Parts: sequence; structure tokens; C-alpha cells
Amino acid sequence: MLGYQAQSYQTACGTLSGGISELFWFDPDDLNFTQAAATAALLLPPYTAVALRAGATVATGGGLFPIGIEEETGTFKATQTISGRSVKWDYEIVGELAKMSNSLTNFMARLDAASVCSNIGLVIVDTTGTIHVVAERYVNDSVIPKFKMKNDGSVIELGAAFDGKNGGTVSLKGVYSRGPLEYTGGRASLDAFIEGYTP
Repeated sequence: MLGYQAQSYQTACGTLSGGISELFWFDPDDLNFTQAAATAALLLPPYTAVALRAGATVATGGGLFPIGIEEETGTFKATQTISGRSVKWDYEIVGELAKMSNSLTNFMARLDAASVCSNIGLVIVDTTGTIHVVAERYVNDSVIPKFKMKNDGSVIELGAAFDGKNGGTVSLKGVYSRGPLEYTGGRASLDAFIEGYTP
């Protein structure tokens, strides 16, 4: 503790599952996340609440948009490297999308436009029910250091065989200075922000 504050990492014994259960994307200008102040023991507290920013509404295109990846195809990876004092985390989220179509082409075009002109915010619900936030912009009503994700390496594919692939692979990549933060407000709290959700 004289040089730095070390910390333990332990979890309760029990089974764990991998995989992405639900994936949503959003315009990072639309959502504001609430985060408690850092402490000596918790440098990066989780997000506890989310709200639409002034001027953003679900009716006019704000909120969360589901990306319907095929079951058991969604993967998330953040890889850490260090060079001198510079720490980098390379992010990649990949998932399979069904059906080569004009709708898929338009979906990819929207991702491309967001990649070039803005950013792609992501909410990942894993198969244990834990919620993770990637490429957010507003926290406690303030802009955080730039965290950008892009559509990079996605594929649209029609396989040769009758039982071959018909669809695409979405690949979203980015770089940041830390791993993803958790959202602890609960899955039900996201319903009001999801495009097309009806209670």
C-alpha cells in the first residue's frame, strides 16, 4: 500500500455461462448514465441508472435498438496491452445475423454512418443476466474521454451449400483505456428505452 492500493479478485463458487443473451446499440449522445464517485477500493464504480438526455425521445429515434444476433453466436472480447505508461484495451463484439436482404444492407449502412459521423454505443446482456455498457459518452451529465466503436470487418455472405450460411456477421471494434463497466439498474429498467417495446 505504500506504492499502490492492491485489490483481491474472487467470486463465489458456482457455475457460469458464456455468450451474449441480448445486444443493443444506441447513439451515445442520447443517453446519460449515473455513476457514484470513485473510492480507494472501487476506482471504477458501476452505472446505477440511465436516462434520456434533454431533447432525446424514443419516439424520435433515441433509446436502445436491438441487434438480433443468432443464438449462441455473440462474443465479446477486450484485450489489454501496455506500452510504457500507455494502457490500451482492444474491444471486439461479433455476432451472426440471419438473412441476406435489403434490410441487412440498410442496417450495415446505418452502422457505417454511425462509425464515420458519430459512434456506436452498446449495451450487452450476458447469459448470466449481467449488463455491460460499451462506448458510452455521457456520465453524470458530463462527457467522458472519447470511447469510440466502429463497424469494422462485418461480412454479408451467401454460402454455396443448400444448408450454408445466409446472412451476415456483424463485427464492432474499438479501443479504450479500460474494460467495460457494468450497469446495475436491472434489465427491466431498460425496457422503456427499447425501440418497439410494448409493455
